[in-house]
Amino acid sequence: MTIIAIDHEHAVADGMKLWHNEIRGLDHKKLVVTEDPRHAGGQIITACAGLAALQMPLIKWYQDGANPGAIPEGVKDDCGWTFVVIDRAGLWKYSHTCPYPEEFDAPFAIGAGIDMALGAMYAGFTARQAVELVNARCNTSGGEIQQVSIMEVTGFTLRKALPKAELESPGLLPSVSAMRRSHSARP
Repeated sequence: MTIIAIDHEHAVADGMKLWHNEIRGLDHKKLVVTEDPRHAGGQIITACAGLAALQMPLIKWYQDGANPGAIPEGVKDDCGWTFVVIDRAGLWKYSHTCPYPEEFDAPFAIGAGIDMALGAMYAGFTARQAVELVNARCNTSGGEIQQVSIMEVTGFTLRKALPKAELESPGLLPSVSAMRRSHSARP
């Protein structure tokens, strides 16, 4: 199993590698930095949840153009994989149910413990803290924690500027920082 959490600054993964209920390793590298085929001289961060053996074929598939009709043999089966790419254009998810790029904003997580990791990041935890939390509370993740700086690899972060109107307009769900400010202002 896996937990991979991504905030605006870092991609973070646990190192546990399981085969059914057997722990096969605690230092598996689930984040791979490799060449960016779309930007000469650039690099991307990739992450894979599901079968660990699919990671390298999916990276090759992506570098060859990520044609949904050209998914590698064995990957086409309903084996439950999710493949993530972070490049200078953003965060992209591909999966066994949808081999087309789907853009996401940070915070983002995949794998077992996704709800706990996302909840932690929405509450203000970093991606690393979210993975540490999941590792401490779930038996499907653990081992060595791998962290990759998005800025160091791509030259960008996943932080997006919000339009001024959106920052000032009241929404249905206030931001965590706004909630904290309102609670700290109470007598």
